[in-house]
Amino acid sequence: MPVLGAVIHLGSDPLDRNETLDWLSSMPGVTVGATTDNRLPVALSSDSRAEDKALWTALSALPGVSHLQLCFADFSDLHEEGTPS
Repeated sequence: MPVLGAVIHLGSDPLDRNETLDWLSSMPGVTVGATTDNRLPVALSSDSRAEDKALWTALSALPGVSHLQLCFADFSDLHEEGTPS
């Protein structure tokens, strides 16, 4: 199970920020921390590397996200092919 820790840098538009926060709260496998100075810590977990990539791509495309900063990544339980061990 891929697990990522990241910081989302939010834009200044309140409508875009709210859309991003609503999306995050509706997503399984996403844990959201407290926003500080337009930065939002998140933990992302998924069932596969492909699902992880899709989640990261969707997150980066949200209008309220100005930048994603990866802080931690753990793929230790995946084989080289990306399948669970």
